[in-house]
Amino acid sequence: MVVIGISLVIIEPPLIFQIIQYIGVVFLLYLASNVLKSNSSNIDLEAE
Repeated sequence: MVVIGISLVIIEPPLIFQIIQYIGVVFLLYLASNVLKSNSSNIDLEAE
């Protein structure tokens, strides 16, 4: 996926900001999910 992102940046420079925003949102969601899992690990284990 990194290679695809770099190729898009090389082809269309304006996409740099969209890619950065997308990565930032995904990263924040990833951190938030990790916090929720660590806080409610018992619930996740029961759900599985």
